[in-house]
Amino acid sequence: SAAVSLPNWPGATLADQAGLSGTDLGVGLAIMRLASLGALPVTGLADRFGRRMLLLVTVGAGLALTALAAASPSYWGFVAIFACGRPLLSATNALAQVTAAEQTASRDRARAVALIAAGYGAGAGAIAIVHSLAAGTLGFRGVFVLALVPLALLPLPGRWIAEPDRFTVAIARGEPCTRACSVGTLCRSASSARLRLAISRSSVHAR
Repeated sequence: SAAVSLPNWPGATLADQAGLSGTDLGVGLAIMRLASLGALPVTGLADRFGRRMLLLVTVGAGLALTALAAASPSYWGFVAIFACGRPLLSATNALAQVTAAEQTASRDRARAVALIAAGYGAGAGAIAIVHSLAAGTLGFRGVFVLALVPLALLPLPGRWIAEPDRFTVAIARGEPCTRACSVGTLCRSASSARLRLAISRSSVHAR
């Protein structure tokens, strides 16, 4: 039910703590993963308002919502809050790749995008390690609250992030973003693969 309580027992999984059935867990995971498709309209805004501003907004709001999810009193409240933050963090990944590509020369572009992708994978791996080491002490809520650490440090890298010259020149000339510089185009090209992955994963967990 919508009122499934969500305690914070150290060492227990979220499913065990909430007493969830496989169906409830699968539906919740499907909602959170499909919410990533919300990154499509969000990232498209970067073609109007700029990469830097939207990148800082999405990462800041995404981390804040991730930490806020730790305070949810119920499982479905947790799903709702986390589903709001997931598209923002997915948009952050896309915007970081676009910014890296636009800030580098053609010969270094693939390396820059690969570095961002590697950073995304390393971050996901670090979270898994932290969870395995600290969940027994902090519980799942404490692990999610750790999102406040990078949120507090965000102003530091924010000073070094500059608007790509390619975008600022195009705006100064009054030129609309072409397929070559459109963030929306990048996200649409990846949306079908992400949708298939989300559906396949959610179907596995629902069984």
